[in-house]
Amino acid sequence: MSNTFSQGLLIAAIGMGLVFLALIMLWGLMALMVNIRFKGGKKGKKKEDVPVEAVEVPAAKEPADDLRAPAAAAAVAAALRLRGHAVRAVPHAPKTLSPWQVAGRFSQFSQNRMITNRKPRGSAK
Repeated sequence: MSNTFSQGLLIAAIGMGLVFLALIMLWGLMALMVNIRFKGGKKGKKKEDVPVEAVEVPAAKEPADDLRAPAAAAAVAAALRLRGHAVRAVPHAPKTLSPWQVAGRFSQFSQNRMITNRKPRGSAK
């Protein structure tokens, strides 16, 4: 191989390696940003512990009832514990818009206005 060809291969390999390294760094940065929890939101509200009352379970009459009673008790205990941990599929809409949203909406409105207010071309009126 010639010296120029091997230099070209080396430069191409270094360039491709840098591109993939930058992509991996961006991927990690995005994963980090997803996991950041911002302070704020619900201030002054604290989780209250829900008191759990003792419930008497009647004696089992059949072998199948031996498994149902503990399973039902575990389900009720888990439901009481997780009562305040509901998950919303759609986040709450912010009351104020961020500057990015304002700029994006403004550019969309201005582009739509330009499309509808064009001057006619040529002989078409």
